[in-house]
Amino acid sequence: MRNRIMDWVKKRNQPLICGHTHRPWLRGPDKPPYFNIGSCVHPRCMTGIEITNGVLQLIKWWLEPDNAGTISVSKRVIAGPRQVKSLF
Repeated sequence: MRNRIMDWVKKRNQPLICGHTHRPWLRGPDKPPYFNIGSCVHPRCMTGIEITNGVLQLIKWWLEPDNAGTISVSKRVIAGPRQVKSLF
């Protein structure tokens, strides 16, 4: 599926952000501007793309209990950061 989407992006020279494939992906250098948030609805975690101050990164949030049983939300960058202007 990713190859078909990347072909579409290349052919149209059109950046694309999509999701719900459960496969988060942030393009590498010299690749078409295709980004996939993965899945924002999942029992254990959610992934997404953050764009802040011209910087794009793929992130993951999940629930994490501590030894006392308190549950907190943790965040991790799983790809990036990349300057938005360098992607197009």
